[in-house]
Amino acid sequence: MSETAISNEIDRVERFREVLESGTFKGAAKLLNSLAPAEIAHLLEGLPSAERELAWGLVDERQDGEILLLVTEEVRADLIRRMRSDEILEAAQDLDPDDLADLIQ
Repeated sequence: MSETAISNEIDRVERFREVLESGTFKGAAKLLNSLAPAEIAHLLEGLPSAERELAWGLVDERQDGEILLLVTEEVRADLIRRMRSDEILEAAQDLDPDDLADLIQ
């Protein structure tokens, strides 16, 4: 990853944290969902557990499955533990069989 890309990623995480701390969850959700799934996954990995839980609740549910595939196993397990069964089923619904097999592992 280039130095510029690392700097941009740090800026995104900091900007998201600032918006989240300001209490404007609508703004935080808008900022978060303007990112690509890979960027959201990376951001989630960089947040402490409590902030990650808040952020995950703001993610557009249509992206849940793809994001779960992109985060580390540790973060994925943490996120899935916090999800209801129906949310997990919905996240898995749009995945192709190969991706679903990866997620199940």
